[in-house]
Amino acid sequence: MDSIIRYIFSRPPLTALLVGSSIHLFNQLNLYLSFGILHYQQWQNDFIDHPLYTLVDILIPFFVPWMVASFGCHISRFHRQQVMNMFPESNPDIVMTLDNSGAVQYLNKSGETLLKQLGIDRSHAAHLLPERFRTPASIDSHADNKNQNPLTESIHHGQHCFHFSLTRSDSHALVIGHDISDLHRQYSRLKGVVRQFHNMTEYMDGTLETYDPLHFDADEYDRLIIEKLFSKNTIATDNNPEHVFLLDWKKDRPGGYLYSINSDSVYRREYIELEDDVSRYAIMSGEEEVVFANWEDDADNLQDFQNRFHPQVRHQIGMIERYTTYRSGDIAIIAFYHGRRLDHYDAMILKALATFSQSLHRIAEEGRETERAFLYTVDALARAAEANDEDTGAHIIRINEYARALAEEMDMDEHFIRTIHFSAQMHDVGKVHVSPEILKKPGKLTDEEFSKMKAHPVYGARILGDSPRLAMAREIALYHHEKYNGKGYPHGIAGDDIPLSARIVALADVYDALRQERVYKPAFSHNKAVHVITEGDGRTLPGDFDPQVLAAFKRIEKKLDQIFQHYIDPTQNTPVN
Repeated sequence: MDSIIRYIFSRPPLTALLVGSSIHLFNQLNLYLSFGILHYQQWQNDFIDHPLYTLVDILIPFFVPWMVASFGCHISRFHRQQVMNMFPESNPDIVMTLDNSGAVQYLNKSGETLLKQLGIDRSHAAHLLPERFRTPASIDSHADNKNQNPLTESIHHGQHCFHFSLTRSDSHALVIGHDISDLHRQYSRLKGVVRQFHNMTEYMDGTLETYDPLHFDADEYDRLIIEKLFSKNTIATDNNPEHVFLLDWKKDRPGGYLYSINSDSVYRREYIELEDDVSRYAIMSGEEEVVFANWEDDADNLQDFQNRFHPQVRHQIGMIERYTTYRSGDIAIIAFYHGRRLDHYDAMILKALATFSQSLHRIAEEGRETERAFLYTVDALARAAEANDEDTGAHIIRINEYARALAEEMDMDEHFIRTIHFSAQMHDVGKVHVSPEILKKPGKLTDEEFSKMKAHPVYGARILGDSPRLAMAREIALYHHEKYNGKGYPHGIAGDDIPLSARIVALADVYDALRQERVYKPAFSHNKAVHVITEGDGRTLPGDFDPQVLAAFKRIEKKLDQIFQHYIDPTQNTPVN
C-alpha cells in the first residue's frame, strides 16, 4: 500500500487526477444528499450564467493536488542533491536515476563533470551506461525479482573504464557508477608483470634442463632472457625498455654489453668498459636496493639528468628520460625507458632479471670451473698412464688432435667431436697395470708377456668405470686395439660392432706409432706411414681399419702430418723414408 501511495504522489498529473476526482465525487455526493436533484439544476444554471467561475470551481480540486505533488517532488530532489553536496568526498563518481522509460531524471555534479570531459551532452547521459541499463525491458525484468542482486557491468569509454550498478524501485532505477580506470590500468600492469615473471621462470626452467657447461654462452643467454621479458613480439606492455646495459663486475675493469630492444627481437651491441671511478654513474645507485628514476622527479632539467650516465652509453642510446637499476652479486643491470613514468612494477621486473642473470652467470662460471677440473683430471690420468711407457706426453696430445681432425672430416656432430678430442688420450690408461719391464722391453715379447700386454684395454675400461662423462673414453680404451677385420684384441670383434670412436682412435694410434721411434723400429716418415696404413706392410693391413675412417685419413693425411710436426718430440730420431 505504501509503495502505491509513493508511486501516485511521485507523479503530479496522476495525483491531481485521483485527488481532484475524489474531491468532486465527495462534494457532489454531499450536495445531492442535501438538496437532491435540485442541486444539478442549480449547477447547470450557474454554468450557463457564470461559465468562467464554474470552470475554475471544477479545476481547483485538480490544480491544488498537482501543485502540491509537484512541489513535493521538487523538494525531494533538492533535498537529495543537498545531501549529496554535503558529503562530496563520499560521493561515487556517477549517480543518476532513470524513469521507467530509461530517461535520466537526476545526475549528480561529479557525473556532469565527467560527461563534459568525455564530450557527452547531459541530455544523452544515458549513453554513458551499458546498453542493457538503457533498455526498459531489461530494467523491468530485473525488477520482477525483488531478491535479485543489483545489475552490474563494466564498460570502456576511450581511456576510461567505469563500473556501474543498477537498483530498481517501483518508481525509478538508481544507477551508481565508479571510474575504475586507475584500477583497471593497475590490473593490466599486474597481469603484464605476471606474464613477464612467467616467461622468465619458464625460460630459466628450460635453460637448466638443457644446460651444457661446455657450450653455455652467458652473454647470449642474457640476450635471450631480455628478449623473453621485453620484446614486444614476445610480450606487449605499455612501456618496455628500449635498451638494457648489463655489466659484469668480476673483471678488472667493470664492463658489459648494451642490448637494444625492438619490436621483433633483442640484439647485442658493442662492449662498453667503464672507467675506474664507476661510483658517479647511475648504475651504482642500485647497489643495495633496486632503484627507478624519472627525470622529472630527480633533476632540474633533462640535460642535467644525462650526467648520471657513462658517455659511451649516452652516445649509443641518445637522450635518457628514465631508468631502473639493480646490482645482484657480480651483475649490475640498468634499463632505459621512454614514455610513461616508471613505477615499482618496473623495478620488480629489473630486480628479477638481475637475479636470474646473476644465477646464470654463476652457474656458467661454476660449470666452467668443473669442466676445467674434469679435463685436468683426465689429462693427469692419461699422463700417469704414459709414465712407464716409451711414449711421451706429446703422444697423447697428438692422438687427441688426430681424432678430432678425423671426426671433423667424417662430418660428425659437435658433441662427438668435442668428446673424442679429450677422450682419445685415455686409450692406453690401462697400461698402468702393465709392468714397466714389459712396456720398455727392447726385444720381442714372449707369449706370456704379450698376453699381459693385451689385457691393458680391459684394465683401462675398469679404471674409467661407468661415468657418463667418460663413456666414450671407456669404449676407446676397451676397443682401440680391435680391428675392422676381426683380428684384433681383446675380444676379436669386427666391423660396426666396434664403436666408431674406437675405430677412429685405432687408426690415429697406429699412425702416431709409425711416426715414432720404438725399441723394435725406427721412426717412419709421413709418406712411409701413409703407405703402411693404406697399402700394408704385412704387419699392418688396410683391412685392419674402418673403410670410412681410412677414406677420411687419405683425404686429410697432410693435416695429420702438420699435427705431428707441431707437437713433435725433439728427442725423436730422424724419420726413415
